[in-house]
Amino acid sequence: MSMDALRFEFAIADFDLGLLPVDASVLKGNPDILRESIEGYLGDCFKRVGGEANIVARGDAVSVTWTPFAVSDFDNLKRHALALLKEGAAAQARPIIETLLKRGKPDSDLALNYGMVLSDLGYAADAAELLERLAKTEPGNASAWNALGVAYWKLERLDDAGLALERAYALAPGDGHVLKNHGALLLKKSPADALPILSEAVRLLP
Repeated sequence: MSMDALRFEFAIADFDLGLLPVDASVLKGNPDILRESIEGYLGDCFKRVGGEANIVARGDAVSVTWTPFAVSDFDNLKRHALALLKEGAAAQARPIIETLLKRGKPDSDLALNYGMVLSDLGYAADAAELLERLAKTEPGNASAWNALGVAYWKLERLDDAGLALERAYALAPGDGHVLKNHGALLLKKSPADALPILSEAVRLLP
């Protein structure tokens, strides 16, 4: 039985041409071939994900109306989008992830992973906004506070970063990643306090 359809829209100008099988120099001079190639690429992606996808490339955008057939299709789509993000194809991943985050029950795992990857890719402000909402919704989520602290650090909001990382440390004093980030930031203010924390992080992390 099918479920409610979701709609994603991708800007053709932002599409990563490296994902397509046709040489980029050919695609740039042939908008019709470009649109056809994007439709074909997305069609193959959604076949692997599951469900049914209607893909239309017109003008400057490609729209996808996707109808999942099973709960597992959502998991497949989430994994596909996060993989795209980690490969640096943020323009293709963001419409999918942001639509998934808006549907139904909040997905803290998706929000956390999305926030961390956005931060790694240089979208620290977007990451901080998303992770702030997650930390507010789940104040006991140490990983959310840890990732939020890192995003603040990248934005040079060091006081906010310190508070977030202290919160993460209070919640998960035995988490090596939390210790590493908390200790690294603390090192700037109090090396004597930071060194034991960093030593423990080294012991815990592979």
